[in-house]
Amino acid sequence: NILITTANEFGAKNVTFYSGTGDVTVNSAYATTGTGALTLSAWRNVLISTGTINLAGGNLTLRSDNSSASTTGSSAGTYGQVRTLAAISTNGGSITIGGGSGAITAGSGYALGVTAGTASTVRGVSIAAAMDAGGGTIIINGRGANTTGNSNYGVIVTGVGSIVQTSGAGTITVNGIGGGNTDSTSNSGVILTTSGIISAQNGNVTLVGQGGGGTGIGGNNYGVTLGSSGIARTTGAGSLL
Repeated sequence: NILITTANEFGAKNVTFYSGTGDVTVNSAYATTGTGALTLSAWRNVLISTGTINLAGGNLTLRSDNSSASTTGSSAGTYGQVRTLAAISTNGGSITIGGGSGAITAGSGYALGVTAGTASTVRGVSIAAAMDAGGGTIIINGRGANTTGNSNYGVIVTGVGSIVQTSGAGTITVNGIGGGNTDSTSNSGVILTTSGIISAQNGNVTLVGQGGGGTGIGGNNYGVTLGSSGIARTTGAGSLL
């Protein structure tokens, strides 16, 4: 495991924290005054816990399951989540969230919910804090865990103050695939709930969701769900797709 507690100033340098066997967790504030990029790459899960991330125009990549072992190997389905509990801002840099060993692009390279996890960790990407690209593009890919339990969301934005946003011509593209099997229910591909918001200005917001669930009696396995006070919007010339 890698626990990030550094307050070092890396300026314009590109920095990668790479875990070959465990998780990457941010527990202290990470900030730059230069335009250096930051990559967090974990063999298992990525957790932005109590430490905020503030980049000065650099790109941010959050990658779980960096060996693709949870997708294809003997450890399939046991790890691979990305979870944010503290604020992230890039001030114009792009934000890319997903998983696997290949390129993460819109709809390719998914973070994965944890099969033996809790109600929070069965979600592929869980965002419970503010995330602002400040004009940069945002790409998020998440797939829910393959469990018999419920609420294996692909991507969830949840909680008061939890907003994924960008400004100017920046775009947001979210791809989510719900998990679950047998009689599993409420496995939305993408869900915004409990005042969770996705918001762009003049760029487009694209939400692509595929509901999960099995062949049993489970229901409410929707592609995209706007739950309690959940909002997807553009505030300028952008379109909601």
